Amino acid sequence: MIALRQSGIDLKQLPPEKVESILQEWRKTFFNRFGRPNEQWTPEMFDWETFSFEHALYIEADLAREAYGKLQNDQGFFILIDSRSRRIAFETRDGPLPPISLLECWKDAEGGLIELYVIGLNMSWTFVLTHEGDYVGPYFSKRKWQKEDGMKQMRLDLERWGIAATTQ
Repeated sequence: MIALRQSGIDLKQLPPEKVESILQEWRKTFFNRFGRPNEQWTPEMFDWETFSFEHALYIEADLAREAYGKLQNDQGFFILIDSRSRRIAFETRDGPLPPISLLECWKDAEGGLIELYVIGLNMSWTFVLTHEGDYVGPYFSKRKWQKEDGMKQMRLDLERWGIAATTQ
């Protein structure tokens, strides 16, 4: 947290009820089910499994890192930490997005066994580092990719960012 502040990122910790509200909104946005209405999110799942179980369009690994690096922080963001035993979230409305290296250091400082979500304040995008490290994730997704023309939107974004990808 100190390293984030030294990087010009001023985070405000949010109350527990706001943390749950953010998580519920994230699930509504990114647990899309792609026409599989019988599949529901359950409390036993890690939230990022929406990507590994392909309930949402996403990119992963180095492509996810590259896409996150192309973002501009023009609306602020949340950082949500989920360790199963506790959830905390922070918010900022200005300042730069934290570099991935700083996020990974923060995750390691928390013991590594956490999920770390960086989320645009308006839920327009998300970047997720999982407790699995590089074995699973990281993931990047955008809200507009979850719509009917999502694959087209994803390709347009990747092209605009200059990222070559084979998509899901």
